This record gives sequence, C-alpha cells and structure tokens, in this order.
Amino acid sequence: MFNVIYDYVNKTADFPKADFENDDIIYVLDGEADLRESIASLYAKRTFEELISGFNGCFALALFDKNKREMYIGRDRLGGKQIYYTQKDKNIMISSDFEPVFEFAGRKIDPVALQHYFTFQYVPEPMTIGLEVEALKAGHFAEVSQVGFAQEEYNTWKPEPIWGKDREEFKAEIREKLTDAVKRNLKGAKNPAAFLSGGLDSSILTAIAAKDYPDMTAYTIAFDVPGFSESEVAARSAQKYGIRHRIVSLNANDFKAAVPFAVKAMGVPVADPSATAVSLIAKAAAGNTDVILSGEGSDELWGGYHVYNPRGKVLKIMALSPAVKKLIWFFARILPDSMRGKDLLRRGCLPPEKRFVGNTFLFGDREKRKLLKNFDPDVRFTDVTAPYYTKAARLSDMDKMQYIDTSLWLPGDIDVVCGKGCSGRGVKCVTPFMDNEVTDLARTLTRDEKISGEQNKVILREAFGDLLTDEVKNGKKRGYPVPVRIWLAGELNDWAAGIVKNADVSRFINKTYALNIIKKCRKYPEDPMYYRKAWAIVIFCIFYEDMVKEGKKNG
Repeated sequence: MFNVIYDYVNKTADFPKADFENDDIIYVLDGEADLRESIASLYAKRTFEELISGFNGCFALALFDKNKREMYIGRDRLGGKQIYYTQKDKNIMISSDFEPVFEFAGRKIDPVALQHYFTFQYVPEPMTIGLEVEALKAGHFAEVSQVGFAQEEYNTWKPEPIWGKDREEFKAEIREKLTDAVKRNLKGAKNPAAFLSGGLDSSILTAIAAKDYPDMTAYTIAFDVPGFSESEVAARSAQKYGIRHRIVSLNANDFKAAVPFAVKAMGVPVADPSATAVSLIAKAAAGNTDVILSGEGSDELWGGYHVYNPRGKVLKIMALSPAVKKLIWFFARILPDSMRGKDLLRRGCLPPEKRFVGNTFLFGDREKRKLLKNFDPDVRFTDVTAPYYTKAARLSDMDKMQYIDTSLWLPGDIDVVCGKGCSGRGVKCVTPFMDNEVTDLARTLTRDEKISGEQNKVILREAFGDLLTDEVKNGKKRGYPVPVRIWLAGELNDWAAGIVKNADVSRFINKTYALNIIKKCRKYPEDPMYYRKAWAIVIFCIFYEDMVKEGKKNG
C-alpha cells in the first residue's frame, strides 16, 4: 500500500515510503511487474506510457520526475491493483487504499455512486462511493496536475476473436503460457499455497504449481449447509496432485463474525458474499504461506459464466421474432422487479445493451426509488455501460458481455475481493489467469473455443484435461458458493435486520423498505434476488458505520 501527496502549486511530492529515489525520480509500486530492468533505468529511456506498457503483472504505480517536476500514476490492464485520488486546496492525495483518500476528502458519500452501487453491487470505476474521490481505471495512466486527471487508456482488454487457429497448436500454446505465468507469479515464493475449489480454474493452477512445489498446501472452504461444500471434490484433486489439503470449516456464526473485517479490508462496499469467504480462507493460510494462487479472472476472460451461454427458456425466447419479443416485454416490464420469471423475460427479450451490467443486476429503478432517499431518475446504469457497448458494437452478444465484465465487474468486484481480502490477512494473492501473455490468448477465443452445448471454457478443459479429475474436467462451474441465502432465511435474518436498524443511514435509505426486503428473505427462501438485495443493504450499512461514522469520530 502507498500514500502520496502531490503539491501541484509548488510541484513537489511527498512519498512517505518510496521504493526508489535517485537524482531523477521517486516512485512507489504496489504489486509486481515482471521486468528485466529497473523502473528507474527504463524510465530514463522512455515516456511514462511506454514504461508501463512494458509491464506484465498486477500493479499500481506512482512516479514523480524530480527534474521535470511531473507526477504520473498508472494501473495494470485488468485492475488487479487499485489507485484512488482526490484534490483539496493545493494538494492531491493518491493512494492504493481507499480509506486514506476518503479521509482526505472528508468521508462523504456520493449519492450518484450509491445509486449505482445498488444496481451493480459495487461502485463502477472511475467513480467511488466517496464524494470527490475517483479511481484510476484499469489499463489507464494519468499525468497529475491542477487541471485534473486526464486518464488515458494505454492497454485494456477486449475480445478480438481469431478464427481458423490450429486447435492442437492453440491448446499447446495455452498450456505453455499459463504454466509460465504460474511460475512467474510464484517466483521467489517461500511457501506457496492455493485456493482450491471443486472447479476448473483453481484445479488447473494447483496442478501446475504442484509439480514445482510438492509441499504446497491447498485450502478449501466448507460450509455446514448441505450442497455448499466442495471439499470432497477438492480433496480428490489434492490427492491426485500429491499435496497437502486443508479444509476450512465454517458456520453462520463464523461468517457473521468475519463480515466487518472483510468490509474494512476491502475499503469500499462490495456486496459479494464471497468477499468474506476469501478473507476467511486467507486467515487460515496466513502464517503458513506468503503467496496464494487464485483462479480469479478466468471466468471473465475465458467465457466461464453461464450468462454468456443462454439455454433453455431464455434461448427459446431469444429465438422469437423482434416484434414478438417487443410485445412480450411491453407487458412484462410493468411487472414487479421481484416477480419470478421477469428476469428470464428480460434476458430473452432485451439485447445486452439494455439489460446487462455485469455478473449481477440488483435493484431496478422502481425499487431504488423506494429504497433510496435521494433517488435521481436521471441516473441510469446505461450511463456507465453505454461507452463500453459502443466500443464493442461489432462483437457478438457473448463477447460484449465479457467486455463489460472485464471492464467493470473484474476491477470493481473480483479484484477488490481477492486482492484486498488476502492482503488484509497478510497474504499476497496472485492471479496467473490475468497475466498479459495469457490474456492475449484469451482475447482471440472464438465461440466454439469457449462453449460447447452446456459446457463453458471448453478449450481450457481440453488443454489441461490430463491434469484434472474427471469430475472437475466434466463438471459445472462452482466457484465459491456461500450459503448467505440460506442463512438470511434463517439464523442470520435477525442479525441482518439489527445491522440495518442500528446503522445511521436514514438520510440515504428508507429503512422500512430495507427491512421489508430482509423479511422477504425469510418468507421467500428460494428466491435468490431477495438475499442479494438484502446483502447489498447490510454491507452498505456496515461500511457506513465503520468507514464514515466511526472514521469521522476517530479522525
């Protein structure tokens, strides 16, 4: 983590913990960049943009050129590391953590960002939940000056399918590049470990790493709710690789106790239940490992989410004529957003541009109007997504959705959950699927290399099939299933209601409406949307109490 204060009037920079300083530059780097030369020697030969364009890794970089008195910041292609900034008086505060910048800006909530949070389950960048606090977008850099931060794109990811590849050669190249990426990410690790679910991505990475680190440990989370444990599948994979396997068993009380820590570690509100699960696995691994492998990024880049591959009733609705779909949606749109089946009709009748914001769509406008005290009808989710859809206009619907997820969901949710969740426990999380050379291959994927029938990430299964157990190779996507839906329908319902009742958030949300959603989690335990919405409310309340109310008191 780093904090930098840049005085743009006197053009001086305060680097409390500089990684390097000479007669020309001072810089701080959060993360790692795979380089053959030092940053100082590279910067002496090229511009800042050229410098970071040669980086491979997850990084956030702040650099001050003492001779030119110029300040620069840059962030990796997929947003594995974060950079936040704000301006006050003659100073600009820059940090790879949110809280110092939030504090510098006065710890105020941005109502527009809050409205988007309740759609996306996180605040899409470059906005943040903090008023007058912004994030540097993934794959962008900026020269810091008093006229603002003119963010410039230098290296972002977008699908560019290449047809006609030799499939066997392509699989061999995938295997080579991902194996190299695992080795690079674990270079210098003293005692590496791995997150190991019952899924494809973590199994591949663990299998590769186990060849060089036979003494490594794989960690799997197991909840005490039937259907929410992958420990048996993971155990069989660990046995195949000949490595130690540790199961982290958790119940509702364990989870509840860990939620505030996970929220504080992330620094920003992210209503993803897996955030607490990741934090708890990292806690179990802390002290036993310095680096832990994660398969994050694979689903977004290699086409792993089921929403990319519509099937069943959704596919049948999609096949209807445009006129029929338009008529169906004309009547369906007046149905309550919570009504079962409406989301199916939305996905079948509407193109991605009008309904897909990423992996999760929480509250619609009618619901947000009831929930939020300062609802603004002119703030729409398309304000965020439209520029990306414009850039992806010539792509297929599947590729468009992947582009949205890699541009918004990955840096705004997944990267924060994994990176901050682990670093908060003192463990470094590495993500080989986000290596530049690996993502360059993923960029070229065609539809038949991503999906076949109901199976996703087909080419990965083929490339690494010999390293996998049959149940992983042929299994469905698992990820980190967290039984929050079950708990909010039962033993955590009163706890969630208490969080909302006691939080000083009445100027932001209608507590009566919020508490009614929590009650519906108990009344409609099979409906996934109520628990997702309730969890977003709970996380915001916890964030506000800790980062705003308590933060101001302690500050």
